Amino acid sequence: MNSLKELIDYIKADPGKVSFGTQGNGATPHLTAMMFQGMTGTRMVHVPYRGETLVLNDMVGGHVDVFFGNIAAALALFREGRVKIVAVCDTHRAPALPEIPTTAEAGLPGLVSTGWFALAGPPRMSSALQSEIADAGTAVIGMPEVQEKFRAASVEPIGNSPAETAAFIAQEAQRWGEVIRKNNLVVD
Repeated sequence: MNSLKELIDYIKADPGKVSFGTQGNGATPHLTAMMFQGMTGTRMVHVPYRGETLVLNDMVGGHVDVFFGNIAAALALFREGRVKIVAVCDTHRAPALPEIPTTAEAGLPGLVSTGWFALAGPPRMSSALQSEIADAGTAVIGMPEVQEKFRAASVEPIGNSPAETAAFIAQEAQRWGEVIRKNNLVVD
């Protein structure tokens, strides 16, 4: 398969016969696969592993068919031609893989699944201290040498205000909460 459409057609042709690997129940790749199945009307078999490297090793070995994983982990295998990447689950192309379309470009605009990190503090932190820490963090993230280090690890650095971060986290909690509830998922 060379495209997201071909992958979807392949899974639809053999419901329940295509497997997808994850790092376990409730991990982001598991939730992403469940979202994908809900959006495409497909059904795959979940094969939980204890780590991303194990999933990728079994993909290379032909023991698992699909993985919704991190670019950084799969990039070398992709460049060596040992795995295929048919789309990036984001709203924009990945700088490390500019030749790979996004899921929106490939016909599935709602399938967005990105990893992210945020600075967090105690719940009663003063807004002045929140702003001071956020400003310092944004300044560091904006430094060219820091941006270069992040991008070398296939991570796109973004510095947001506390309010923007809180809104993003609330949106993510709602979106993934829907996937969890719809599929009656529980964490191992």
